[in-house]
Amino acid sequence: MRILIVSDSHSKVCNQTIAELNKCDINVHCGDSQLSFFNKDLDSYKIKVRGNCDFDKNFPEKMKFRVGNIKYVAVHGHLQDVGYSTTKLIEAASDAKFIFHGHTHVVRCEEVDGKVIINPGSVASSRSSYTETYAVLEVLENKYKVEIKDFYTNNVIDLYEG
Repeated sequence: MRILIVSDSHSKVCNQTIAELNKCDINVHCGDSQLSFFNKDLDSYKIKVRGNCDFDKNFPEKMKFRVGNIKYVAVHGHLQDVGYSTTKLIEAASDAKFIFHGHTHVVRCEEVDGKVIINPGSVASSRSSYTETYAVLEVLENKYKVEIKDFYTNNVIDLYEG
């Protein structure tokens, strides 16, 4: 299972740039697209949530989904105070193994309390030492791999495994 995770695109149309878009089983946008929920540039994202800069009320605040026996949740992160703590983020995820969020524009991949928290950074304006980024999660049986990719070159710039 391959999952593309994008966040904080802030009106940047990135479908033609992200090489992984058509190579993944599920595409997730963690909010702040600043586009309408029904905008054609978001059609390939079956999981998409509202960020603090999204004003279309059709976006849900949180989306939970399951693939096989593995549960996932996507939020933007502003309502969970992700810049300060993981406590509310973990509470929002309840029984999910993987938690996807954005908001901070800073790449994150860590395990906390048995959950894998992934922030793909931002495809529009990075606030870290990385360039603009997105993530690809690959889940194989009891293992996972998260590739952080450069938005402009699609090259892997960081890798997390567990």
